[in-house]
Amino acid sequence: MHGLPPFTPVASSVRVRAVNIALGLWLFASTFLLPRDGGVGFSTWLVGIWVATTALLALYAPALRFLNTALAGWLLVTTIWFPHTQAWVAFHDAFVAGVMLVVSLVKTTPLELRPRDAPA
Repeated sequence: MHGLPPFTPVASSVRVRAVNIALGLWLFASTFLLPRDGGVGFSTWLVGIWVATTALLALYAPALRFLNTALAGWLLVTTIWFPHTQAWVAFHDAFVAGVMLVVSLVKTTPLELRPRDAPA
């Protein structure tokens, strides 16, 4: 046996990273839509912005996806560690963190930057 073939991306880079961008933006928006205390709300707000930004950058530099893995881990830890005003909000944050974690581990190929055609 020569071993397994190398992993090839199953989905396109844009679709996979778009999921994490959407999750980051939702996390940011949910800070204002769901009942949260000051510290938990600020952490959630900050993680949402960082996840969306990092996922956008990971389109061109796929290794940055591991920052989203760390951010998802941070969100999960803060969800478990800090008290929430309502249990379903904590469950929401833990669920979003789990989905972000799984999506951030999907390997993709980088998008190529191509120069625009010069006007004729």
